[in-house]
Amino acid sequence: MSMFKPLHIAALVLAQGWLGGSALGVQTPLADQPVIVADVPPNVMLALSVEFPTAITRAHQGDVFDTSGRTEYLGYFDPRKCYAYSDPVFVPSGRLTSADKGYGCSGEWSGNFMNWATMQGVDTFRWVLTGGNRVVDEPAAFTGVSASPLGRTVLQRAYASAQGSYLSVNFPDRNLAAEHLSSYTGLGSGYTGQSVIIRNGGMGFGVSFCTPASTCSVMTVSVEVCRDDARGRPLEAFCQAYQDPTGTLTVYKPVGLIQRYKDKMYFGAFGYLQLGYGGVLDGPGGTANEYKDGGVLRSPVQSVASEISETGAFKLDPYGLKDAGKAIDDSGTINYLNKFGSRSRAYKHYDPVSELYAEVIKYLRHKAPTTSYLPPAASDPVVYDGFPVFSRWDDPAVDARYPGKGALSCKRNYVIGIGDTNSNYDFELSGMGAGGSPYPHNHATPSDVDYDMAGKTAKDWTDAVGALEGFSSLSSQVISNGSYLMAGIAYFAHSSDIRPDIPGIQTVSTYWMDVMESGYNHKNQYWLTAKYGGYTKAPDKAKFFEDGKDAWKAVGRKDGNRWPGNSYDLPMNYYTAGDPDSMREGLAGAFQSIAAGAGAGAGAALSNVQVSATSGGANTYQGSYDAAMWSGDVVASRVDKVDLDQPVLTSLWSAAERLGAVGSDSRRIVTLAPRDKAKLDPLPGDLVGAAFRWSSLGAAQQLNLSRGVAAPAGDPADGEAVLNYLRGDRSNETTETVQKRYRQRKSVLGDIVDSRAVYLGKPSATYSDTYNPGYSSFVADNAKRTPLVMVGANDGMLHAFDATDGGSGGNELFALIPYSVFEGPDGSPDISGIQALARKTYAHRYYMNATPEVRDVDLARTGGKLDSFSPGLSADWRSLMVVGQGKGGRSFVAMDVTDIASSATESDIAKRVLWEFTHPDMGFSFGRPLIAKTRRWGWVVIVTGGYNNTRGTHPGRGALFVLNARTGALLTERPLYTSGGTAASPSGLAQVEGYTPSYQDYTLDYVYGGDLDGNLWRFDFTSGDQDSPPVVKLAEFLVGDTRQPVTVAPKIEYSAEDLKRYVFVGTGRLLAPEDLANSQQHTLYAVRDGTKSRAYGGESHQLPLPDGVSFPVRRAVMSPVTDLIGGATLQSDKPMGWYTDLTGNYLPGDGKAPVTERVVLSLQANDGVLNWVGSILNDDPCNASGTARVYAVHYGNGQSVLRTLVDGLATRSRWIEVKDAGLADTTLVRVGSSIRILGTDVKGVSRMYGSAVAEAGNPRVVNWRIIRDE
Repeated sequence: MSMFKPLHIAALVLAQGWLGGSALGVQTPLADQPVIVADVPPNVMLALSVEFPTAITRAHQGDVFDTSGRTEYLGYFDPRKCYAYSDPVFVPSGRLTSADKGYGCSGEWSGNFMNWATMQGVDTFRWVLTGGNRVVDEPAAFTGVSASPLGRTVLQRAYASAQGSYLSVNFPDRNLAAEHLSSYTGLGSGYTGQSVIIRNGGMGFGVSFCTPASTCSVMTVSVEVCRDDARGRPLEAFCQAYQDPTGTLTVYKPVGLIQRYKDKMYFGAFGYLQLGYGGVLDGPGGTANEYKDGGVLRSPVQSVASEISETGAFKLDPYGLKDAGKAIDDSGTINYLNKFGSRSRAYKHYDPVSELYAEVIKYLRHKAPTTSYLPPAASDPVVYDGFPVFSRWDDPAVDARYPGKGALSCKRNYVIGIGDTNSNYDFELSGMGAGGSPYPHNHATPSDVDYDMAGKTAKDWTDAVGALEGFSSLSSQVISNGSYLMAGIAYFAHSSDIRPDIPGIQTVSTYWMDVMESGYNHKNQYWLTAKYGGYTKAPDKAKFFEDGKDAWKAVGRKDGNRWPGNSYDLPMNYYTAGDPDSMREGLAGAFQSIAAGAGAGAGAALSNVQVSATSGGANTYQGSYDAAMWSGDVVASRVDKVDLDQPVLTSLWSAAERLGAVGSDSRRIVTLAPRDKAKLDPLPGDLVGAAFRWSSLGAAQQLNLSRGVAAPAGDPADGEAVLNYLRGDRSNETTETVQKRYRQRKSVLGDIVDSRAVYLGKPSATYSDTYNPGYSSFVADNAKRTPLVMVGANDGMLHAFDATDGGSGGNELFALIPYSVFEGPDGSPDISGIQALARKTYAHRYYMNATPEVRDVDLARTGGKLDSFSPGLSADWRSLMVVGQGKGGRSFVAMDVTDIASSATESDIAKRVLWEFTHPDMGFSFGRPLIAKTRRWGWVVIVTGGYNNTRGTHPGRGALFVLNARTGALLTERPLYTSGGTAASPSGLAQVEGYTPSYQDYTLDYVYGGDLDGNLWRFDFTSGDQDSPPVVKLAEFLVGDTRQPVTVAPKIEYSAEDLKRYVFVGTGRLLAPEDLANSQQHTLYAVRDGTKSRAYGGESHQLPLPDGVSFPVRRAVMSPVTDLIGGATLQSDKPMGWYTDLTGNYLPGDGKAPVTERVVLSLQANDGVLNWVGSILNDDPCNASGTARVYAVHYGNGQSVLRTLVDGLATRSRWIEVKDAGLADTTLVRVGSSIRILGTDVKGVSRMYGSAVAEAGNPRVVNWRIIRDE
């Protein structure tokens, strides 16, 4: 029977240096990030309700400049730099030191002062989103450039128009006292001893400084940024490096949130036509034009990557939309955001924000624009403000990255808006009548305005919001000169399906920045829009707001924080822009929330669940990843019940949250280091456990934490800082708003992909003391040990967390870093070693994506001593954990985790690390270790050569390594090689399974494993004398001449009915994107191999093969199963088992070959029933995992045991189709007295499939896994 039938655990899967140097031979493609992941960027529309107050209102509200140094004013100028004015640009002259009190500069311009004195609200908005408006942006390309550093970037403030109350309300004059003049300005001797009046309003791009006697200086508010040279002018925090392909030329450019998220989101923009007071179309007294309704599409939603050149410069007209007749020179979202108002030098006078917002929602619904909102046919070019207006709208749910796929059902939608609450004349929307506005400037409601909002109007939805808030007829209420209608529209878009024309449910979430032109107004239109357009609801479901159930309140933010005397709750999607700090934090939070949504959807694709049975029920432990920043989590939940075939879960704890609250110095992280720390190339036997501290590492490890192309000799200061970063120190970590030394992380826990969470509770193996002396005492001694859950993460660590429900649950007990992770598998530590995780150039790769194995072993009985099985030998039972690295490396590491929670210090934990093993003939360590007892050596650990083992003396050959469980030493003279595989075509023997006739003894008889060439190998461990167990090719899997690859471990079981032994093997591979479109036939095989106690073969301890049969077995001597309802018709001339070809496929069209069904998930077997999943992949960007078929059949003949309800009757089914999403894994569980199939789809949702597949009888139940007593 299978050695991997879990006794401690049951897994429910959501499916040159030490070993560096150049690889030999042809390499099997292996992915560096998840192959199956829905990667559809969400749409983010900018709703820019920018009338003149929004544009020209001062950014910093305080009337008095803080000279104490307690306030840092943000903006285009670096607050910590001094500047000289070289007309027309302020140029950095030096950086302040800690001794510069109050951000002062002696006789020069203080950056902190200039931000306070000159920045407008729109400037800081642009600064946060794009890095600011550039008027000099060089070079546009690397061609012809030969020096580094190079280029020049100058930012310029938005045009300060003379509109409205620009001198009294929007940007009043400011003053600087005479005693501060020399500390903060570079004004000359003519200003000595005099105060100055600072004027921005009506000054265009300039600012004036005047004495009371009217001695004035006017300067352009332009500043040079991102220039690093030897004159003490380090880069500003928002500068990002862009390098040419050779890596020899570097340009630094200011960046904002849009650049940082450009590969994760699509952006577009709506705004107003330029019809403002004093503009070409409006006379001083105002005309109907300044009251023009609605808004227009300025840039369709799309990737902004094409708007940015290789040097980071913004392209002037990236979409080729220049139109001389309309004076249009620019295009693109970034350009529009940065430059609106610059060409016309004016802003819209009145802002109908609800109508603008309604048009944004209309666009996301794929409706046509409202005709009357578009420019008049004979408009003056100034109306366009230098940018196109789109009168034809393409479908925003269509993604150019996926041609021919049409509107994508998984395209999520967000709106980020900005505006001031003094909105105007925006009542002309659905339900408001022919002239909905109560003002004399009302217009007739356009006939093509969007009336159909799930059968209701804007008026209906707004009144519904009013009713929820206790307001009567909110649709007719007035705020300033405007309406609350946008709040109703936001509620509709967030609670209803805006695209019933495509599958699924599509909604819109809205974030809003309130500029607060006249201060805060509680429950204003933006407050309500953010609440009812952004509350948290059940995933993928539209739902009306339910007070007390839906989350909407911001955590840690209340109105009273900024306005003493009030303490109102704020919606989590509502932010105030009363100062740049608030704006920056708010926008960064919005972007992070949107990106997290994208990552969560991807993260569920290959999450892992571990179920443990306790007296109080069962807990699940699910690992996941967030692709936005490649972070991870393990979430524990309690299974309360199974309701309508779906487990009902209650969340208990999040490991990422718990880890985030722990200081980096408090964590217990260990690794292996050489006994002789100076040794640069230690052998595996030279390594011992060590704390992951700088002083505890070997010289090679320290070097590998910092060395690379840029620093071949390493940099100890950098290496130690990298180590601290990996431990969780975030002081040098980039944030959403500040660029620092190292890469930004969402959490310090790395992403968890492929590695299944493994639970270790009290000892529960079925060992008998007769065969395993002392085990019962070990069980008693550890019956109350703290349970833990272990999982590998791509931060290079194996993490162990407290698995209890109580207050300590989720706490990290330890983390283990293999030695080989430091250098990386290809000898390039700055690219593939653990230091790469800290670098801003990091591209995702795997470091620890293999699943650990844990088993109780007697370390006194290992190594092959003659007296190792003597009854008088004292037992030394331990719980042994062994784990590989997957694509992260070529080694396995072992650790004693018997009662690890009792280890109080990092030093204690380090003593538990036993060994790390590698070998020249070992490839990437994907295989799950096999821990078992043998007749020859006692307890051993068996691992495979894995994928791409092409560096040793037997390149590409399948290899098995038998290791001393205590020391990790190789017990055979050389690895056990198969005859398959070459350097040109590596075998890829990665996953193996052991077989023992008795779990009470647990002595290994055979090991079975398949490879990429479609071979099934068997290793014979039955002898107590042989030093090299023989290997035989048991079977070959071919259809015609085409070999069928095997990438999952076999399952070996015997039938209780006739004691026949079967080796179950599924074929298929999904190791890299190249495997997605595979069209070959795949098969599930049940290979007969003798009986429970004796395998087939020619040795005396084996059964002779049936007449006419020889190894390797092929399908010609196996019975085909063409219909699972009836099963195999067993034939005497086909005695070697049965097989069934998988028939599912996906037809991609365009003449492409069908994508066929395959087996890439672990097989499950119990109580005479074999369960597997057939995965049918497709090219649907919204469901990259495709669909799945769930199978369950009898061992002996392949007849299906699945039953589903058809017209109320339980009817036998060939399989169960899972159409909504592919499955990540299944397991057989006990529910009551029945065995059922519990599956988890790629979205992380678990449910039962089919009815009972077997009756449990009197089984031994371990962690929901059915184990029969032997």
